[in-house]
Amino acid sequence: HHHHHHHHHHHPQPLPIPEKCTHDRFNRRRINHLYGRQRMDGYVIFGGDRVRCDNNDFTTDEESITSSRQHASLLLPYLEELEVEGVWAGVMPFSVDGQPLVGSLKGLGLPGMWVATGFGP
Repeated sequence: HHHHHHHHHHHPQPLPIPEKCTHDRFNRRRINHLYGRQRMDGYVIFGGDRVRCDNNDFTTDEESITSSRQHASLLLPYLEELEVEGVWAGVMPFSVDGQPLVGSLKGLGLPGMWVATGFGP
């Protein structure tokens, strides 16, 4: 004779993040993701961290800057000795379930406009 206990959570659980994403659902980093290049004038640009944010939030994050810098310095140790001259943040369109978002926007009153975005975790 078995008893079943049902636990009711009062707080909605966040949607699970796809397994290939950079952060888990507790916002802990799982992997590093970095890209960079050297410009013609000699400056080196590195970036690619992923931070969940609110719409129109373009603030930069100290932890993210430190993490990107450490990761870049593992690849190119001389970067450790250089000063950071500037930082930026921008939007990267990842879908919550990791699947691409493809379709027509005519339902939003934009006939003839299609989107193909959200590719890759």
